[in-house]
Amino acid sequence: MEKDRKRVNERISYLINKLIKIVAFLFGAIVVFVVMIVVYHLAQEVLTPEEKIGENIRHAVPRQNQDSAWSDFLEIDCRNAANHVEEFCVVSGKIENVNVTNKETYLNFDKNWKNHFSFCVVIYPEYYGNFTYDIKKLEGKKVKLTGRIIQPENRRPHIELKSPKNIKVLG
Repeated sequence: MEKDRKRVNERISYLINKLIKIVAFLFGAIVVFVVMIVVYHLAQEVLTPEEKIGENIRHAVPRQNQDSAWSDFLEIDCRNAANHVEEFCVVSGKIENVNVTNKETYLNFDKNWKNHFSFCVVIYPEYYGNFTYDIKKLEGKKVKLTGRIIQPENRRPHIELKSPKNIKVLG
């Protein structure tokens, strides 16, 4: 009887050890799977458009150190922006004037910036902290920027710039 009890205890001990190894393996597999999911989602944040404008509209964000993302969108000259309202574009041109007001900052692409059809970029104060450089130093620079061109009633066609990732200084 003692031998049977010892044998049963050994068998239980063996099964418990096997169960512990299986649970440890499954736990390790789950941890690896979760890490893979997290890494995948972090990579997607870097590689895909993530800033949103309005409802369910993605804002074009160039992939880090890759010019190819800029070519994913129609490239236009700033003088043609009024013809591409509600489109995502890469807009190129020279910033003729930087105008800082109490409500926002305008990067004007036309010397006659009061012209209703001249293109501009609007930066709202809540996004100033995203820029590590003085925005006023963009005056006179040739740039490319990505975004959705909008033109609210009685306003000029413009892109709301929220991040320096969306503007590239060319010279």
